[in-house]
Amino acid sequence: MIFQDPARRTVTITGLVAPFILLLAVTVAAANEPAVDQAAKLEFFEKKIRPVLVLHCYECHSVLSKEPKGELLLDSRDPMRRGGESGPAVVPGNLEKSLILSALKHESLEMPPKKKLPAAVVSDFVTWIKAGAVDPRDQAVSPEVLSKEIWEATFQQRLNWWSLQPVRDCLVPDSTRKDWGGKTIDPFVLSKLSESGLNPATRADRETLIRRLSYALTGLPPRPQQVKAFVEDESSDAWERLVEHYLASAHFGERWARHWMDVVRYTDTYGYEWDVTAKGSWRYRDYLIRAFNADVGFDQLVREQIAGDLLPQPRINHEQQLNESLIGVMFYQLGEKRHGDSSSFEGIHQEMLDNKIDAFSKAFQALTISCARCHDHKLDPVSQKEYYALAGVFMSSRWVANAVDLPERNQSLKQQLRETKKELRQALAKLWREDLEQNIQVATLDKIQPDQPLPIEDINYVWQQIYRLENGQVAEQWKTLANNIQQQSQERSKNNGENLTVLADFSEGHVAGWNVDGDGVAEPIARGDFQVLPTGDQALQVLHLGGYLTASLSSKSTGALRSPLLNTIEQPAISVLASGGNYAAYRRVID
Repeated sequence: MIFQDPARRTVTITGLVAPFILLLAVTVAAANEPAVDQAAKLEFFEKKIRPVLVLHCYECHSVLSKEPKGELLLDSRDPMRRGGESGPAVVPGNLEKSLILSALKHESLEMPPKKKLPAAVVSDFVTWIKAGAVDPRDQAVSPEVLSKEIWEATFQQRLNWWSLQPVRDCLVPDSTRKDWGGKTIDPFVLSKLSESGLNPATRADRETLIRRLSYALTGLPPRPQQVKAFVEDESSDAWERLVEHYLASAHFGERWARHWMDVVRYTDTYGYEWDVTAKGSWRYRDYLIRAFNADVGFDQLVREQIAGDLLPQPRINHEQQLNESLIGVMFYQLGEKRHGDSSSFEGIHQEMLDNKIDAFSKAFQALTISCARCHDHKLDPVSQKEYYALAGVFMSSRWVANAVDLPERNQSLKQQLRETKKELRQALAKLWREDLEQNIQVATLDKIQPDQPLPIEDINYVWQQIYRLENGQVAEQWKTLANNIQQQSQERSKNNGENLTVLADFSEGHVAGWNVDGDGVAEPIARGDFQVLPTGDQALQVLHLGGYLTASLSSKSTGALRSPLLNTIEQPAISVLASGGNYAAYRRVID
């Protein structure tokens, strides 16, 4: 008997002392369960129970569901033990009252409804409930946390797929027919045929063999004389020599490059409304053909197409004087593209990037990553977060034109152009002197000296002022102009120094922190330099102010000038002086 004195708040125990003490001892022992046993039970829950609940139960029985089925929540401990309309899902230590077991066995309720889980899973739940149903989920969590938890469990499950396992050695099946096959793959083929009750096909005759081989490796039929020679060749290595013959054919690269071009959606034009030409795509096509014919390893080919412009040791073709690795990244420029600057239109640019991501993942990962654009992938181990991480890589990359010719490839032509420019300078100087002396408008100069007065900033300002003088005034006016320009220069320099900060001036050479890339910007040009026009009767169009000019020698030269990050600039305005035509572009990236 147990009595309590309310005044003294003491308890007196009389009779049945031993049972109570035994019960007390059991309770204390449970409260002080060895940490090792408790840790083992927690580990069992995390490995065996939680993943099943996450993958198969949370969709209908968690806060993610607007109306949990049967009013049952299984995403935390207390609601799971409290249960729903039918009663408690889990009663620690009591298998009969734990309704989740009958549901998993599909004896009453059926959970999950679409399929019955393996018996091993049900056995794990039995073990867990018997051991007290240890469950650390003592608080309800938000839908966002649950979504991440579901995805992580899904991701870990998908990582076990056979297609994502590393390559490993395996036992070769015992062949039941020693007279058939012999190569490493043959016993595997024969084993599967035997399982299906099938026999291997009979051997093909020699005419059929050479025809199959020729089409497979070159896409072309064998010539009659080749067929005749192979049929009559009784040497033991006739087949091996035939294989090597077709592998050495230039048509081999043409045939197999087409397979890869299908993978990377190769095209000579971009289609859409204007069918814009895919400039330089033919270089990528020929690059693939050369790579297959040169037996370039697949690993190297993948590196070149993903990051060929970043390889520390690019693959050089000395015979054709090309940087082969640099051509590989043309992979990114194939596929969907619209006319104009699509980055200005929200949505269109993203569609192009999605096309690049889709081709990239299918070609190099055998995955359909683009499905994760709108949600965590339903089939592959790819999350929406990972999709946009990859999209961020593509969107933050600089898409530029690169010169793939080695510097020495066009040295002789460049030297000819340098000599031509010297001759043009001399011819122009002579022409201008004669024009001054005769004071006659020359048609060649009409576009250089317009009728309207030029501002003092224009490089032709001095020439225009002198051009309009009468004979005999040139020497005197020359000094006057020089003094005026020097005075203006000093005043402007002072004003600029007080109000502006010069970020970079390329008239004197390279500026630290700025990236210069391409053979057209190897060194800055001097003031007054010009570009030789490639076509027509006109030799030049404009004189330049100095700095970098990609077309100084040829409009086919490429170049890019990129600034460092400008996020440290406090002033809100940046002024840029640049000019260009044809494929020239000035691009601002605004953060």
